[in-house]
Amino acid sequence: MTKLFVTDMDHTLLDDESRVPENFKEILDDVKSQNKYLVLASGRTLVSIKNKVPEYADELCIISDNGAIVERFGKIEYVDSLSDNDVVEILDILRNVKETTVIAATAHDAFIELYDDSHIEALVEYYPNYTKIDDILTIDDPILKITAFSKDYTVFNYENTIYPKLGEKFNAVVAGKVWVDVMNKHTDKGHALKKLTEILDVKSEDVAAFGDYNNDIGMLTYAGKSYAVANAHDDVKNVANEVIGSNNENSVLKTIEDLLQLK
Repeated sequence: MTKLFVTDMDHTLLDDESRVPENFKEILDDVKSQNKYLVLASGRTLVSIKNKVPEYADELCIISDNGAIVERFGKIEYVDSLSDNDVVEILDILRNVKETTVIAATAHDAFIELYDDSHIEALVEYYPNYTKIDDILTIDDPILKITAFSKDYTVFNYENTIYPKLGEKFNAVVAGKVWVDVMNKHTDKGHALKKLTEILDVKSEDVAAFGDYNNDIGMLTYAGKSYAVANAHDDVKNVANEVIGSNNENSVLKTIEDLLQLK
């Protein structure tokens, strides 16, 4: 019996306009009425996730920053940060790839070394509280992940520089068409989901997970039931138990609704 539902946000739960489905509150109430859990899992920061569902954030569990933070009903339960030496090593690589803005995420803030003003529009959606900074190394707070944003060279940068130089030591993952996230080697949504299920005393076979991109694979393989949306990357479809409709068809909440009927 499914007891916990965990979904990626962008291009999975959210439509192509980054809108939350209109019946989100209705499904959340149904989940809660059966003493089950709804989890939002994203590469977004904790602040960005909460900004999408401000009225309900404390009724949810949240996995943010691709697994670096686990929050349960408004209380942070787990944080995984990079060491100072690792931050220096990662920045040395990301600062030298093509046409890239570099973003450092802390538990409550985001700091950017901006490549070009044309990047700002995208950054506002995903890092609403960002601060433009000349040198990320001047940040005092622990850094959870470092992200490379490039409009045109994400795959090129990842395949030719980022993964070859950082992939062995860190979890360097393409988190979307314009994003590459670099975190501790063990940090991903699957590891964070395991932490959360241990806290909630839920078995992996009682978890249903939904995703669309490579950074979702960890949680999809951990879950007893895994679903890829129709618009998902082929790598995600290949590991999922089932392919459902697209993010623009509200397919995640429709599937959760069906699973709730099974009880």
